[in-house]
Amino acid sequence: MAHRTAYCPKLPWMVDFYTSADGKVHNNQLKAAFARTYMDHLCHLNPESVAAKHRTTQMVFTIPEDISIRAIEELLGCGMSMARIPMNMTKEKCMVIIDKLRHTCDRFSKKLGRLYPLAIALEFRGTEIRTGVLQNPEKKPIRLEKGQETK
Repeated sequence: MAHRTAYCPKLPWMVDFYTSADGKVHNNQLKAAFARTYMDHLCHLNPESVAAKHRTTQMVFTIPEDISIRAIEELLGCGMSMARIPMNMTKEKCMVIIDKLRHTCDRFSKKLGRLYPLAIALEFRGTEIRTGVLQNPEKKPIRLEKGQETK
């Protein structure tokens, strides 16, 4: 009876420890990572080692309301990981920008052949005093002085 070898696909936790087939170049930078001084760290870096597959640096870009699709594509190509939208515009303009970002990111993902994750952050105005509806809005505005109490 012939003995067959089963093929096992690589699983996420199966790590290639070597860059080269002969096993002389490691994929990690352990010597550099555990160096005692900055100069030793630089000396132990191996330029032939394969770079990490995941980015550790995140880039956030503030998106203006008149941004073009081409500009969004350029930002995605530069590695944008979060689009920050200031909320100093109308709700409709904000929705247009979000739609542009999502559609452009979808097209960019298809071009890459993989999903490109893009976070969208909305920046609301900072600390302000917010009040409810006044009982008599036709009256003059209410002015408050420091330390004055109201009901």
